[in-house]
Amino acid sequence: MKPVLLALSLSLSSYALQAKEAPQTQSQPSQPPAEFAPNETQFTLGILASKIDGFSGEGYQLSFYHDLFDLNHSDRTLPEGKFYVKANYFSATEDDNRKSGDAFFKQSELLGGWKLPINEQHEFFAELGYLEQEFDVNNGIRWQQQGDLYRLGFQSRLSDKINLRYSLEHHNLTDNDTGVSLELLGADNQLSLFYKKVGDFQSYGVNYNLPF
Repeated sequence: MKPVLLALSLSLSSYALQAKEAPQTQSQPSQPPAEFAPNETQFTLGILASKIDGFSGEGYQLSFYHDLFDLNHSDRTLPEGKFYVKANYFSATEDDNRKSGDAFFKQSELLGGWKLPINEQHEFFAELGYLEQEFDVNNGIRWQQQGDLYRLGFQSRLSDKINLRYSLEHHNLTDNDTGVSLELLGADNQLSLFYKKVGDFQSYGVNYNLPF
């Protein structure tokens, strides 16, 4: 009997060990999808190309984003909106000796915004604020204009690692122009490709996003 009991004991021990290890080997927990970006506080450094009013140049872009506070509901089943601020500055240079030196185009934005998750796949956002554009040649200002900027759009999750931001954008400057702005975010929202076309203003490039 002892050999039989020993064999049964070993068999039961082996079965129990396999049952204990089975949940660990059956499936690995999937990684959570990338959050909608940006989130909380973020700095951005980018390189870009820009075109406007006969100017065509390349340069850099600096941006800052910061969440302010949530808009809470008494009904916890409803999604909560969030207010935020953004600042953006870029400078592009065109070097053309035929035009008697270097030409520079600069643009600054200071915006307030509100974003609202619609579901796990889509988020709505609205932004408004101040816009300034300046064009000069050899440090001599040729023209400068200030006005309002309005932006309405959505951010959609295309996959666990890729998000797409798309919006209508209006510039209330000397000319009132409306266009589109697109940004494709990947690598956990750390890298993004962007394209913008509003009136005769056009820019495109790549950003490196550093969240905090």
